[in-house]
Amino acid sequence: MDNPLNMYEIVHAIPGRLRLRVPSLMRIPVSRLKKISLMDIPEGIEDVRVNIFNASVVIKYNPKKIDPLEYIEKIISEPEFRNLLT
Repeated sequence: MDNPLNMYEIVHAIPGRLRLRVPSLMRIPVSRLKKISLMDIPEGIEDVRVNIFNASVVIKYNPKKIDPLEYIEKIISEPEFRNLLT
C-alpha cells in the first residue's frame, strides 16, 4: 500500500504480526496519545502496542479477518488523527 504521508515504515511483517516505525510518535505529547487509544479498533485487530521511546507500533491481527495496512491507511487519513500531530 502507498504511504503518501510517509508517516510509517514497515520494519517487520509476518502473517498475524506487523511492526511499524512511526517517527511522528516521538513528537506527540503523551496526553494526546491517550486519544489515539480511544479510537475504534475493528474486528480482526487483536492487539496494538505503542512504544513512544523507540517510535514503534506492533499490531497483532487475524489475517483472515483484516488487512492491517488498510486499517492503518484509514486511521492516518482521518482528520482527527492528523490533528494529533500538529
